[in-house]
Amino acid sequence: MSNLPGTIKIGPVVYLIAQVDKLEDDDYGMCDSHTQMIYISKDQSAQHVTDTLLHEITHAIWHESGLFSVKRPDEEQIVRTTSTWLTMVLRENPAVAALIINPQPAWPYSPQPRGDSQHVKR
Repeated sequence: MSNLPGTIKIGPVVYLIAQVDKLEDDDYGMCDSHTQMIYISKDQSAQHVTDTLLHEITHAIWHESGLFSVKRPDEEQIVRTTSTWLTMVLRENPAVAALIINPQPAWPYSPQPRGDSQHVKR
């Protein structure tokens, strides 16, 4: 049983969160903004799950905020937009905020070697 929420609101859009046994290319997570899906691999620790979820939320923010369509956004545009949207996402999804602050095991996890230990894909 997982303690990840089944959905998350990113601005006006609700994304589904699906937990999968494994993703292609040994990725830990994936965000599909076209189908409003966030996929999280079960093949990681609780700390990695929360980091991966936040990483995929940031991809969703990138798309839903329109930053992806800005030609060569500067650092201030990226930081201002991302921080505002992230604040909104965490306020509208308190269960996600609590999970990020205090990660709990989402499912039984047994670490397995994953290729090059120096490189982590998210």
